[in-house]
Amino acid sequence: MDLITTYFKTTAAFTNHFYPAASAAEIADAEELLGISLPEDYRNFLLVSNGFEGFVNESYLRLIPVGFLYENSQDYCSEFFPWAIYLGTNGGGEMAVLDTRDQPFQFGLLPYLGVDDDFIALGETFESFVKSIYNDEIFE
Repeated sequence: MDLITTYFKTTAAFTNHFYPAASAAEIADAEELLGISLPEDYRNFLLVSNGFEGFVNESYLRLIPVGFLYENSQDYCSEFFPWAIYLGTNGGGEMAVLDTRDQPFQFGLLPYLGVDDDFIALGETFESFVKSIYNDEIFE
């Protein structure tokens, strides 16, 4: 998958960890629980790596396996950000989320302790999200 070879590079100091692929049934189960269809390129990523922990260029990123999306969204987002699907964390106080308020959905970052306006949109596709992190375009 070009996305992985382009942006998810292992460094000498840290070996990125890719999880075993999710099945189409696992993805369908998560989508049913969440009540949405996940964006196609994110779904394709999950079919290759059902989660990730490591670095996207110089930025740490942890993406949780699809089977935990609903539970973690309930734990971290449901009370204050019911529109957000929890995808993971940057390890620096921000959640990686999928904003479901409007179509197309937006991938981005949201502080664990914040308000709706703190959401940083990083793209309509999973690739644009990862590319923004790779290019450190978070605050541009």
